[in-house]
Amino acid sequence: MADSIKHLGLSGGGTKIHGLFAAAKEVMKNHGYYPDYYTGISAGAILAIPLALRLYDEIEAITSTLTLKTFFSKSPVNKKNKISIWAVLRATLGALGITKTNSLGEMGNLEPLLRKVITPERFKEYQESKETFISYVGYIDAKTAGRRYVNLKEVDYETAIKSIIASSSIPVFTEPVHIGGDIGIDGGVRDHIGTGWILDQIKIDKTISIYSRPESLEGYLDPIWKDKNFLGILMRTMDILLMEVSKSDEKIEDEICSNKKIGQKKIFLPKIMDGFYDVAPEKMELLYQAGIRNAREVMNQPW
Repeated sequence: MADSIKHLGLSGGGTKIHGLFAAAKEVMKNHGYYPDYYTGISAGAILAIPLALRLYDEIEAITSTLTLKTFFSKSPVNKKNKISIWAVLRATLGALGITKTNSLGEMGNLEPLLRKVITPERFKEYQESKETFISYVGYIDAKTAGRRYVNLKEVDYETAIKSIIASSSIPVFTEPVHIGGDIGIDGGVRDHIGTGWILDQIKIDKTISIYSRPESLEGYLDPIWKDKNFLGILMRTMDILLMEVSKSDEKIEDEICSNKKIGQKKIFLPKIMDGFYDVAPEKMELLYQAGIRNAREVMNQPW
């Protein structure tokens, strides 16, 4: 189908963004699959415009050197990827009304990073170029629980930046983002990936989804986990939520593709990182290589 309409969807994944990028680069740059439409949630939202502009080297320089300070001005977790006592103290002071804190951490470093990579000039280039794909990034309005998928080709620069940050703002762990009348929180609360949503909205002939989790979830959760304290329970709850939402999204995607006869490929990343804020360099490199390897294997298979 020479004129087929193509879609690429990237899931959320926290610091698994390096592996998600590796798979996306392999799909786009090395296999020539440049989509007409793109959907991104959380980490996938952060990558949307840089991928559209083919800023591969710049993205890799950032994602390969991730630390907690890349995103966080005040991190919700410590170096062991556990919720820190200082984060709990900050949140407690906010709950008591002593401070205005409403989350365990503050993602104050993401906005300047986005503005450095996605400058107003680059944003204008993205919007005006016919060679860049249409990107939808998803967040949730916490007031109404409604999905918000923002077309980055159709909004102003400030709304685009805020929408990307909102898509990445995990409730409790990071502060929500006010966008117009919305209180924006992580799109992953309802959609781990936006593929199912866009396949319901637009006629698509081919779609590729890149998931930050393994295809099989057997053993995904630590079987010897114990409920030692409420912080561990909170982290466990987030892991279960991510797993169940992602499984549901995949099932919806499969059903739509089957019913509408849409060509479909799915790429999965292995479980390497210990939680969604793990920034161990050796694990990120392993995930990066796995992203390339798994994407290459899938792309070499027929539709």
